[in-house]
Amino acid sequence: MSREDWKHFYDTAFWQRRRRQQLLAHPLCKFCAADGIVTPATHVRSRRAASR
Repeated sequence: MSREDWKHFYDTAFWQRRRRQQLLAHPLCKFCAADGIVTPATHVRSRRAASR
């Protein structure tokens, strides 16, 4: 998918709901936690984007 396609996907109501659910379920940054730092999560990536 092109960058424009991903932008469109991330702007959808579906993604906004999914993002909110993910941040509620996992409120801490997993990358920071791996380093022993407690930081609120602010970003969510789709599995498809993360696997690239």
